[in-house]
Amino acid sequence: MTGSLCIGIDVGGTFTDLFMVDDRTGDTFRHKLSSTPDDPHEAPVHGIREILEKAGRKPQDVRFVGLGTTVATNALLERKGAATGLITTRGFRDLLEICRQTRPHVYDLTQHRPEPLVPRRLRLEVEERVAGDGSVVRPIDLADVHRAAARLQSEGVASVAICFLNAYANPEHERQAVARLREILPGVTVSASEDLLPEFREYERLSSTVINAYLMPVMRGYLLQFQKEVQALGLAAEPVVMSSGGGVFSPDLASERPIDTLLSGPSGGISGAVYIAQMIDRPHIITFDMGGTSTDVSLIADGKVESNNCRIIGGSNPALSTCIRSAPEAAASPGSTAAACCGSALRAQAPSRGRRVTASAAFTRRSPTPMLCSNASARITSLGVPFGSTPAAPPKRSSAISPGRRESA
Repeated sequence: MTGSLCIGIDVGGTFTDLFMVDDRTGDTFRHKLSSTPDDPHEAPVHGIREILEKAGRKPQDVRFVGLGTTVATNALLERKGAATGLITTRGFRDLLEICRQTRPHVYDLTQHRPEPLVPRRLRLEVEERVAGDGSVVRPIDLADVHRAAARLQSEGVASVAICFLNAYANPEHERQAVARLREILPGVTVSASEDLLPEFREYERLSSTVINAYLMPVMRGYLLQFQKEVQALGLAAEPVVMSSGGGVFSPDLASERPIDTLLSGPSGGISGAVYIAQMIDRPHIITFDMGGTSTDVSLIADGKVESNNCRIIGGSNPALSTCIRSAPEAAASPGSTAAACCGSALRAQAPSRGRRVTASAAFTRRSPTPMLCSNASARITSLGVPFGSTPAAPPKRSSAISPGRRESA
């Protein structure tokens, strides 16, 4: 007999919250403990063990574990990512600093501009050129790639971003560079723009690829350790990770695309709120999520929430990643996986290239924080049950703790 327990975990900067529901009986349980920033995998693992002990259940009874986390967000905001290098087309190494003409304070000559995630000495150029129609203007010089890789190796980088001009139209040069780089630097993570964001708008594509590379080693180590510890507890369920788009995906994919977890907590809270709103027949609601670091507010109109590509400028360069619209910036959400725990059947699905997000509700959001929205096409992990669909049957008992059960502090 398969297990009947679903566990949702939300790792915030201060606290880690867990919510568990028994699909068969409707019993629900909550638990809270302090987060462990130095070893972020420890708090969710301890939380799983403790909530099972308090409920008198066994690890074998768990069939679903969903993780919402702010580890990538905090690493980006606090500049605690990996030492990262960049390999790009000759003549484009400074695009990361040139940015675009549209800036928060165009006429302020004294404004402070944050340092790029990749210093100039680690931004290296190679000879290659692809036209906008995908035709090859100048073949890639793999000797240049080899020299760049050797230079980055001597600098001790842990991750490398590769972004060539017009690679979205023809990714062959990036693929050759990735293959050569992995031969020379087998222990270094590599993020290529053609895998992450094969779209035009050169600056956003470059910036997003750099941020993804910057976060890959951090998230890979964190999620790998979390998976090992969960298996050691005896759970048969393979954990999944909450994405910024309101769905879930595998830890392996999250390790390759940490940029898609930057709004993991807020998107989970909104997904749960949409589900609850449908249950109580309240199609127009505003969600308010106050965390220890920041507060998130989102508008849900006609039972639907808008998804779009978001440019997050958390003290660094913009990152194009699909997210549920909320304001202001990322914070932990106590309801991160409520939808999964209430039976909405979230499924782990890989992003599909070129998939466009249809805005479910058109509204204008003005945010006091540096988060802007773009209309570029998006690649997202999706909900098994779309926003606006009929939710599954609710648990038998709606109380937070079932009769006779103890609720932890």
